[in-house]
Amino acid sequence: MRQKCGKCLIQKTIKQHLNKRRDHWHDIKASLLSYTTYSGLFCVVVNPYRRLPIYTEKVIEMYKGKKRHEMPPHVFAITDCAYRSMLQDCQEEEEYKEEEKEKKEEEEEEEEEEEEEKKKECGRWRGREG
Repeated sequence: MRQKCGKCLIQKTIKQHLNKRRDHWHDIKASLLSYTTYSGLFCVVVNPYRRLPIYTEKVIEMYKGKKRHEMPPHVFAITDCAYRSMLQDCQEEEEYKEEEKEKKEEEEEEEEEEEEEKKKECGRWRGREG
């Protein structure tokens, strides 16, 4: 009888684990594809009237940072897209506020310079009158 080495057992175990994970992902993907679809901007979900393993932390992680077309339709794809859009909007708003602040400071500097010029002009006129 031939004895298996430890390395072979480890490789076999790893291979079985990866196959199990792949099969699990395929089950989730099949569940998603059979009950969800996109209709324009909307995610349409049909209630299967049974529990599906599609609302777990593992599924959430699979959808994080992905674009809508990269994964099967899912409410997590919609929420992640909305979240990223919200962050983008916040960043753009901060940039806009910063630009407005800079413009206001420039305008105030220009007004101060104009007032200085007016004061100088006024002083020149007073000097001519006296």
